[in-house]
Amino acid sequence: YKSIQDFNKNIDEDEFLQSGSMKSYIFHRGNNISKIIAKNISDEGLYLLEFIRYYEEWLEIFIVGLNEFKNIISDSFLNKR
Repeated sequence: YKSIQDFNKNIDEDEFLQSGSMKSYIFHRGNNISKIIAKNISDEGLYLLEFIRYYEEWLEIFIVGLNEFKNIISDSFLNKR
């Protein structure tokens, strides 16, 4: 859980990831976390399992977004040559 918190902090403080096209992915992360909170799970173990499950789902989407963003940047750079 601590490593997830550290990762979130890095994402939240990174100017590149906070740019316009990546912000929707950050929003999606917050939306997933709010779904967990809405479930009002009192058992800490179940809460952490749900948190990890939703986080894994978000990471899969986030990785796709990073790859798309990387491709856009690469294409832009290559077209300027």
